Amino acid sequence: MEEISANALSMAVVATIIYLWLRSVAHRRGTQALRRAQSHSFWCALIAFFLSTSWDLAQFWSVPAQSQSMLTLVFIALNAGGWLAAVYIIGLFTWPKELQTVRVASLEPRSLTTPFPRMLGALVGILAIAASCLIWPVSKVAAYVSESDREGVPAQDYSNFSEVRWDGLDRWRPGTEVAPLFALCIAGVLLATALIAFIILKRRPLAGISADHNKQLRAVWLNRLLRNCGWVLINIIGSEISYANPILGTGWNTVSTFGFIALGFVLFVWAPKFAVSNVGRNAKASALSRMRGHSNAVSYVLNSLMVLAAYAIWIACSYRFEHLSEAFGPARAQAASNTLMLALSGAAVAIYLVLSAGFAFYAHLRAKLGTPREPISENLPVWVYSLAALFIASGIFMLYTPQTLTPGAELAVSPWVSTGIVLGLLLIAAGYIWWTRHCSVPWQVTGEQEIWYRQVLEFRALRILCSALFLLPGVASFDEPMVIAIGVGLFCIPSLLVVKRPNARLLTNVSA
Repeated sequence: MEEISANALSMAVVATIIYLWLRSVAHRRGTQALRRAQSHSFWCALIAFFLSTSWDLAQFWSVPAQSQSMLTLVFIALNAGGWLAAVYIIGLFTWPKELQTVRVASLEPRSLTTPFPRMLGALVGILAIAASCLIWPVSKVAAYVSESDREGVPAQDYSNFSEVRWDGLDRWRPGTEVAPLFALCIAGVLLATALIAFIILKRRPLAGISADHNKQLRAVWLNRLLRNCGWVLINIIGSEISYANPILGTGWNTVSTFGFIALGFVLFVWAPKFAVSNVGRNAKASALSRMRGHSNAVSYVLNSLMVLAAYAIWIACSYRFEHLSEAFGPARAQAASNTLMLALSGAAVAIYLVLSAGFAFYAHLRAKLGTPREPISENLPVWVYSLAALFIASGIFMLYTPQTLTPGAELAVSPWVSTGIVLGLLLIAAGYIWWTRHCSVPWQVTGEQEIWYRQVLEFRALRILCSALFLLPGVASFDEPMVIAIGVGLFCIPSLLVVKRPNARLLTNVSA
């Protein structure tokens, strides 16, 4: 009971923080109410995504679960659906003050499912059916207890235990106990999704915006809700296949890995059918807005590709290690796997910079069609270059001396390979920064705005370079979690924390 009380208290604290944050987003001064509603919807979806997908379902069958009560495991099974429902319910009670629900009478025919995204709903339904069907092989998995844990245990308690190990665990729960937990988890997610979808569809229209904008907001909320549900179901299916590996076979893990990458990407880019307008009809995007939109689109595409590339590199190196360890032993297999990981990671970063330079080159060619002007650029603040140099030097130092963090560790990659990768990345990054300062821009913006654009591109190059040189020693030599965490954190630093946005309007009002 003490554990349950502690979990309830922590959930209450997190829910309070979510409420305060969403309320601050919805009631931000100086921003149009419709834009605040759009931002409010985005933050609801983002928070719900992280809270509903951050739970490790391996707790259903892993070693610590042996000492947990069944009631605690039930709470774990309901976490995903519970947080999904809680965040969206909190979101429905934190609208901007100008957009309060009102009773309205309309002669327009309105169906309950008018804004419902049917194709996306069908995909989520298929995922729900797949997750439910996998409960059967999960229920057939037998428990396992290692030889060291069998001492003092009656023979009949483990006579039917599977001899197939999963993930190196010494013991795990039988499928007859795990299957009901998976079923409860799936039911909780589907029930929460259905409840929130019903509330969104039945919610009264919001005052202060048009009927078309109300319809668009419903569509956006439903789209993001179903995509969140889809990601949670993909996570559940992956856990089910992993646990049922002794029954399904190792081939399912291979197929499911690439299938989940494809499905996750589809859900990631499945935008709402209706795009919410930020302003009325008598407004158009300014040159700064178009330039900023181009920059954000390039960053979105390249960062997505980097995440997918990182996952693909991890899969390729894992397969290489398993293949070579059988023939040459784990030591040589680990060295070959680390060399491949270092080379592929360096290539991925180089491709990132080359593609980013390619987008800038496309904008440069567009500028040449008009009347290009002399490029205007300025350096970033000195402290940015100082920190970047510190992280780059630290990453290179750890790459050549892994024993600084792990005593006794040896170089797992040839120094010549490491030197070639480091020098290549430094040269490509230097060339990219030079190009961002000398290419032309096709937008008719002020000097301050052009400087901001070039500084954002330069900061992104420094960010990916620092992150890569900090991650390479962490993943290739000694697998230090803190180093990896710092590298990932560097990659996630937004440019707005470093580069000051110019004071200008993103939209320009024009007469009808």
